[in-house]
Amino acid sequence: MLLTDIDDRKRAEDALRLNEHDLRLIVDSIPGFVSTANAVGEVELVNRQVLEYFGKTTEELKNWATSDASIRTTFLA
Repeated sequence: MLLTDIDDRKRAEDALRLNEHDLRLIVDSIPGFVSTANAVGEVELVNRQVLEYFGKTTEELKNWATSDASIRTTFLA
């Protein structure tokens, strides 16, 4: 039973990774800015175009405050 549970979990994790990869490919292929933020305004996901425009990494953008006027007017407005 334990091996079955571990196998099921591994299959589910593999499927999740594949879905996340597919989502990333789709989002990065959109020829415009795509971003998502949580309820408190923290950046959760940005596409390649946003990273290139701002010249920042995903982690740097996640640490940026959404009250920053350049972010608000560029892709959160």
